[in-house]
Amino acid sequence: MRTWGDLVKELGAEDRVLYRATRTGMYFANNFFKLSSPLDVLRFTPLSFANRIRLGLLALRARAVRDWKELEALTAEEWLVARWTPGLPWSGSPLLHGKFGPFASQISAVWFGTS
Repeated sequence: MRTWGDLVKELGAEDRVLYRATRTGMYFANNFFKLSSPLDVLRFTPLSFANRIRLGLLALRARAVRDWKELEALTAEEWLVARWTPGLPWSGSPLLHGKFGPFASQISAVWFGTS
């Protein structure tokens, strides 16, 4: 599988690309929660402990997908709802809407595994 690094190298642009660590978070109930690492997910108290574990497992499952081309026709919401067990907030999700606003229902499933 080709990576972004492979493409940058192929284009001869290694000296013009800056890689930074991903920083993801959520503002909820007057608190900011980091969501960039497994430990951050475990500290995300708006979800029950069991749901934090399930969120972590879902993230691992997303990283295990090798061919994202087959997911290009699905939205992130469709992919997440199909894999998420009841009680977790993806359908009509404030999590997706908080990140993408009015475009949340149009975001490709490819986003979840590549972010």
